[in-house]
Amino acid sequence: MDKKLGKDQTYSRLLNNQLVISKLQQNDYSATDLAKKLSLSNATMSSIIKELLSEGLIKVSSTSSIKGCGRKQVFYTINEKYGLILAVNISNFQAKISVSNVKEEILATEIIDVDKYNIETIYLILLKASQILMDEQFRNTPLKDIIISLPGRVNRSTGELVLSKQFDPELFKEQNFISNLFAKQFPSVPIHLANDVNVSARGEMKKGALVDEKNALYISLDTGIGGSLIVDSMLFEGDQGYAGEFGLMKIYYDGRYECLDEFSSLRVLIEKAEKISGQNLNMSRTKLIELYKNNEQIKQEVLKSASVLGKCIANLVEMFDISTIVIAGRAIEFGDEYLEAVKKETSHLIYAPSIKFSTLGRNSKIIGATVMGVDYVLSRDAKKN
Repeated sequence: MDKKLGKDQTYSRLLNNQLVISKLQQNDYSATDLAKKLSLSNATMSSIIKELLSEGLIKVSSTSSIKGCGRKQVFYTINEKYGLILAVNISNFQAKISVSNVKEEILATEIIDVDKYNIETIYLILLKASQILMDEQFRNTPLKDIIISLPGRVNRSTGELVLSKQFDPELFKEQNFISNLFAKQFPSVPIHLANDVNVSARGEMKKGALVDEKNALYISLDTGIGGSLIVDSMLFEGDQGYAGEFGLMKIYYDGRYECLDEFSSLRVLIEKAEKISGQNLNMSRTKLIELYKNNEQIKQEVLKSASVLGKCIANLVEMFDISTIVIAGRAIEFGDEYLEAVKKETSHLIYAPSIKFSTLGRNSKIIGATVMGVDYVLSRDAKKN
């Protein structure tokens, strides 16, 4: 056989496998329907279906009689028993641990409150994740992928957390400490680290406010400020994977030239609220939001911070011609008046963007991590067949 021809055939088969998997993620289809949608012959589709069935990636979902024929039409779907995804989301002093199947169905979720992002916390999270997976409902289903999302810069080439102001410096003394620790507990299971805001954006793109948006900016405004860019319906991560650090944008306001994070993050607003109220909020975003609703002076400080945020958004809209802005994080709880203060700073633009709150809220990270894990597993394993 001609070597080039062999390679082309292998590539074509792998691509077709992935296309079939992608279609079945959206809906259940018969082999005939899949062949029509993908412009493949019935014989080729029959071969693909046979392979994917034998590997356990797909299964028969239902059968129905065809009018006027004695035979039945068989419909296929992704096999939820093929494997599990473990998602660990660390942010805003919480760790959310979830287990899902490859149909993106979340089967279990647990939340751990954490005081510090240090080595002890990572061990605690690993212990809790291991305990969840020991549950009887998961014992007979293989773990296929682990997604760990966290605040900080994750190098897209190495998969390593290279910088995070929130984590204890001790975590960076050993290269890939978090991945290595999980690998000892779950050998042979692929482990992926990802920036928490990028993971949230993926969740919104799949099931939230960014569905069908071609070009958009996703801003997470909580203890700190992060962001993600969506360009041509794809998450733009930059060369190293650090794109979207919205909180690092410099702005001149109130006689100071500093990062947006120093004007509009909830961390800064909590510090201001403590000075105004004389209370120790202990970094509680819930207490800040309560004071916002009951203290007019604090409310005005929060709305000023929204205006600063709006000015930065206006600059980005002018530069990148972005039509949609989604704001996420606990800032959502400030409500419509906060959102209007942001919008006001973009109203003068020739094409004012649509600015709206996240529709998934705190669930965006779990959904995003699940989507990422399933995509990794199905695209990777489809190539094996």
